[in-house]
Amino acid sequence: MAYFTLKKFKKMKYTDGYTVNGQDDHWTVNCPDCGKEFEYTGYFDSGDKTECPCGCVFTTTKIEFEDGSYII
Repeated sequence: MAYFTLKKFKKMKYTDGYTVNGQDDHWTVNCPDCGKEFEYTGYFDSGDKTECPCGCVFTTTKIEFEDGSYII
């Protein structure tokens, strides 16, 4: 008989990012738990997950520009 231990899954959290200097390939996001800032360059993919040193795992739902427009 086999016994399995299920790893406790953390609930995925979500946050919004903001462009740096209005560039669509440079943005920042903040961890929804501790507020630590992460800076990214390149193409945005809403499926990418970020794992913060505090243990929070989150995805970015959209990147907002200074004029209020956004990419998802």
